Amino acid sequence: MNPAEMPPELNDLAMSEASHPLLEKVITHVRDHCDPAYEEFERLGRGR
Repeated sequence: MNPAEMPPELNDLAMSEASHPLLEKVITHVRDHCDPAYEEFERLGRGR
């Protein structure tokens, strides 16, 4: 599809209010699970 033919709403990245609780859960999950795993990964790789 040619970008000039695309409806402008396809580029609208705004979030509805209903999606905010899910976003907060995702942020919490990343902070609680992914960040510590990444820090451990980085620690184990130091000095290699």
